[in-house]
Amino acid sequence: WLQARLSTHPQVFLPSAKDTYFFDAEFARGLGWYEAHFAGAKPEHVIVGEICHDYLFSEQAAERIAELLPKATLMVCLREPVDRAFSAYLNMLRNGWQLGEFSEAVESHPSILDNSRYAKHLRPYFDRFQPEQIVITWFDDLAADPQGFLDTVTDALGIDRQTMTDGEK
Repeated sequence: WLQARLSTHPQVFLPSAKDTYFFDAEFARGLGWYEAHFAGAKPEHVIVGEICHDYLFSEQAAERIAELLPKATLMVCLREPVDRAFSAYLNMLRNGWQLGEFSEAVESHPSILDNSRYAKHLRPYFDRFQPEQIVITWFDDLAADPQGFLDTVTDALGIDRQTMTDGEK
């Protein structure tokens, strides 16, 4: 949702492909490969960045981002932990994983629950970045008030607010 919204903002440049996975899985491709994703950025793009949920779960990504982009603004949208875990389970089922019941799945795939341990995963970022560089938002706020959520994001990024039409909410 946020990728779609921010991709239409005139002050924001995001790569067309969400999730480059550069700072975790694709780091060996090199900085040139990563930078090529941003070749279309123009001077009017106040914010140039990417959206990749998996970076939250990678201490190595935190270290690499801090090394290469020490002044970056980082954003994370957290969901109620049990809802997030069950949603992850359902997503895995939709993608063809044979997991059994939820109780079986959390035993055989500990990341289903571990990824809801937000303090553990945020710690490497707070260890490397100033607190004001990390913006934490909540999925429930998005669900309850998409425009208010978007306003929070644009305000945190220091860009103009973007008004959504009723059909976009």
